[in-house]
Amino acid sequence: MSSKFYRIKLIVFFLSLLFNKAFSNSEIILSKQLDRVLPAHYFELIEYTGTNLDSVIFGQGQIIDIESIPTFGFSSENIWLRLVIYNDTPLDNISLSVKNPQIDSFHLYKRVDNNLLSLGLQGDKIHLKNPTVSKVQIRYQIPIKYQEKLVLYINMASEEQISLPLRISDITTQVEKDFINNLFFGLYAGIMLVMFFYNLILFLIVKDRSYLYYIIYIFSIGITQASIAGYTKVLIWPTMPFFHQFAIVFFSCLAGFGAIAFAQRFLELKKNAPIINKGLNIFYYAYALTFISYIIGFKVISYSLLNFSGLFVAAYAIFFAIHLSIKGLRTAKFYLTAWLFFLSGIIIFVLRNLGFIGFNFLTENSVQIGSAIEAILLSIALADRINILKKEKETSQALALQTAKENERIIKEQNIILEEKVEERTLELTKSNQDLEATLNDLKEAQTQLVESEKMASLGQLTAGVAHEINNPINFVSSNIKPLERDIEDIISIINRYDELSEENIKIEINKLKQDVDYDYLKDEIIMLLKGIQEGANRTVEIVQSLRNFSRLDEHDLKKADVRDGLDSTLVLLNSSMAGVIHVNKNYDHIPEIDCYPGKLNQVFMNIMSNAVYAIQKKYGSNQGGELSLSTSQSEDFVTIKIKDNGIGMSKETLQKVFEPFFTSKPVGEGTGLGLSIVYKIIENHNGQIAVNSQEGDWTEFTITLPKMIQN
Repeated sequence: MSSKFYRIKLIVFFLSLLFNKAFSNSEIILSKQLDRVLPAHYFELIEYTGTNLDSVIFGQGQIIDIESIPTFGFSSENIWLRLVIYNDTPLDNISLSVKNPQIDSFHLYKRVDNNLLSLGLQGDKIHLKNPTVSKVQIRYQIPIKYQEKLVLYINMASEEQISLPLRISDITTQVEKDFINNLFFGLYAGIMLVMFFYNLILFLIVKDRSYLYYIIYIFSIGITQASIAGYTKVLIWPTMPFFHQFAIVFFSCLAGFGAIAFAQRFLELKKNAPIINKGLNIFYYAYALTFISYIIGFKVISYSLLNFSGLFVAAYAIFFAIHLSIKGLRTAKFYLTAWLFFLSGIIIFVLRNLGFIGFNFLTENSVQIGSAIEAILLSIALADRINILKKEKETSQALALQTAKENERIIKEQNIILEEKVEERTLELTKSNQDLEATLNDLKEAQTQLVESEKMASLGQLTAGVAHEINNPINFVSSNIKPLERDIEDIISIINRYDELSEENIKIEINKLKQDVDYDYLKDEIIMLLKGIQEGANRTVEIVQSLRNFSRLDEHDLKKADVRDGLDSTLVLLNSSMAGVIHVNKNYDHIPEIDCYPGKLNQVFMNIMSNAVYAIQKKYGSNQGGELSLSTSQSEDFVTIKIKDNGIGMSKETLQKVFEPFFTSKPVGEGTGLGLSIVYKIIENHNGQIAVNSQEGDWTEFTITLPKMIQN
């Protein structure tokens, strides 16, 4: 016989003396009032020697002679109970359920002759081995005939405290109660979720850490109650049964941390009660020790620490809430009221387990009801705290207004003295302002001339490129006209000869003439010449179209445009300057049209690409090897254009000044120093960003980021 069994028998003995109830009949008689939770005196506690089940079947049991539900403390050892049921109703089956899913294993047997027939094994450890056995409650449906007597045996074990609210009822009643329980828990969960998100929104608005600690507390206490009720292992982590074993301890500790931090912040204990605040800090270590004990395997110690910590924190909270309420702290009164509701729910729960009050819907769910009311009241208290802060702000503003009026009086006195000095200084400043305006106008005029000079320089480069590009296709046309004219004259001579001949000699003479002019070659040559002219014309149209896209007469209007068209148009116009030795790499992702000033963006692309071509030519000259890479991409609200060359690159000193007006790294006479400054201003007007990165002697890359839509 185990020492644990002796301890349980000793507890049962003293409880029997305490209540002094003479047990006459432990047999359960099923009658019309079938639905009930069985008190402890219907159970017999049986000693199990651990050798075979004969000691259970034929062993003498000790009746648990108390009215409360059976409670067995903390133990991982097997506990055997015997239960006798007599059916005096026409029902042919009954339902047995245990609303305590924290039992690790619960094995129900039915005695048949001198053997035990298993009716099923349930519990947390069973769910851990077989996740498909996932139930909120432990439940059995047992067939029983009219006036039949059943002898049932219960074998259970758990590392947590075991309480056994065993309910016996008919199946219909059980289904109804399940519906009510699920509906109630859904209502409870809904209240906790509403309070969670309500306070989360307030936290995001007011940035007060009281709300942060409170939503941690609400979330943790809600998950704890859901785990105790068994809903989490079915609805939240059905595929992680191992997590359910420590969820109650983990979230209970987290709830304790949240409750302590909330009380300290909400009641401002550091300021209002510094000694009480230091005492409350001790419970942080208590909850930390509770969780650590569970992690390292001392689960019995962990559960005991959890119960004691919760009890003492609740008592301590009531103490300092009353203390601060007496001192007149408004928030403490809300806090005290809320905690009294929660503590009342716990007291009702304990009294129900001890048998002092009956087992009904209210007592069965008292903790959840108390925690829901507490959550609502504390949320109201937090909202009221906003009103308190508002009143404090109004008082502060009134004081500030009074101070401002006093300052206004002093200022008026000072103004009389200052006005005279201001009048003197005004004359001086007016003269200085006129000089500055003249200087500013001169600077604006100079800036305008410099910008126009930069535009004219770009225009000169653009004109030279266009002239060179158009010259090539025009040469196609002009060089093909003479041969085409000659071939057409030969065809006309054939037609004229045809008119001169008589009918009988036409075929012979025409064939001879075809041979003389090589008619078949003549046809092929005409087709080839026409294709050359067509190609030259198409090329000319492409260049003109690119020039038109680039120039964009509507550059001052904000409109939708595809930046890829601007990149391609700029490439066409720069084609002559690349002299066929610079290789262009395009990597365009699909991007939408964006709000922009198309003509100004084309000016950006022209300036950057012109500099890139210049850098490549400085490095490679007329040799092959130069590369110009263009890429586009997009994110949710922006498009990105990257222009990279493998030219001479820039030094760190040049990178720091590259967008400054009048700065240029080109020799005198080759650049104004305004190109990239204008580029920066254009990108800034698009609400975009431009960045440059470079490796001296190796490469340079410009990255342009533009919004898809520009807010006016």
